Amino acid sequence: MELNFIEPLESYCSVPSKNCSLAMAFVPIQPWEELYSEEEGFEAGTVFPSLDKPFECGGDRK
Repeated sequence: MELNFIEPLESYCSVPSKNCSLAMAFVPIQPWEELYSEEEGFEAGTVFPSLDKPFECGGDRK
């Protein structure tokens, strides 16, 4: 018996289908918090302090 692990998607389900989903998302509820001022929000790109994350290109590189 030969096993073929490389099969087209159509062999599992036809898209769109009730039996096959393309993706599933999990979006946690964001608790309300004190907002940045307009000036701080404009500088940070968000008015929510918990979403103000530094952009670090390349992971550990500085």
